[in-house]
Amino acid sequence: MTTSFVYNWPGLDQPEVFLPFAERWAKSYLEFGQGFPHKLYVCSCGTSKIPDCLKRLKPEVIRYDGEGFDIGSAQFAAKHIKEDFMLTGTARHYFWKSNPIKRMAEVFEKYPDSLLAPMMSYELCPLGPFDNWPNASIRAAFYGLSPARFLRYPFPIVNRERGFIFESGELSIGRWFDACGLRTIMVTWDGAWDNKRAWGQVPNRFRHGDQSACLVYDKHTKLWEQQPPQVKALWAKRAWG
Repeated sequence: MTTSFVYNWPGLDQPEVFLPFAERWAKSYLEFGQGFPHKLYVCSCGTSKIPDCLKRLKPEVIRYDGEGFDIGSAQFAAKHIKEDFMLTGTARHYFWKSNPIKRMAEVFEKYPDSLLAPMMSYELCPLGPFDNWPNASIRAAFYGLSPARFLRYPFPIVNRERGFIFESGELSIGRWFDACGLRTIMVTWDGAWDNKRAWGQVPNRFRHGDQSACLVYDKHTKLWEQQPPQVKALWAKRAWG
């Protein structure tokens, strides 16, 4: 089995805002993303130029001129991926422990053609409907699947609203995997669960405890760390009931 990783660089969309996140990701990739064979891609929005912090990693650059932010660029990048397994995520995620790429690839090799993610939630889609609790869904901060399967997903992500739908709406990638009779698996450092009701019982998951079961961190895990106990309790209830 071959593995790829696609980092989504916003390119011409506020590069001054996103450069610190790319630098953080590149540093974390060098520290925690090595030691497992994979092909690195950068999908760059609106330009083939990438910052030096990414250039030093010697990725293959894919230029994307569409919309849909990180998810739209990842969906486009899948057309260019030749490897069996594709990992991707938002521009703001970063690694904090060795080796999340290896861990995700191990689970995919055991359960091929599954949708994998380390951060899940039961939270309702912000765009509605609001009567389908628990709304078991992935967080697109970091996820993995077959690029060939990704290309069959019938809902183009062309704007921010469709990004919400991709994660947790009625046409979400997880619901589509269900309709195809395929697994959606929550992956932690020492476990993998395709029983969605079990996701809410995993210790230190997203918005629970110290969140150390998450293979990567992002802006939302950082925000959680900064909140007082009463706010954490509210956010945890929204995420898990």
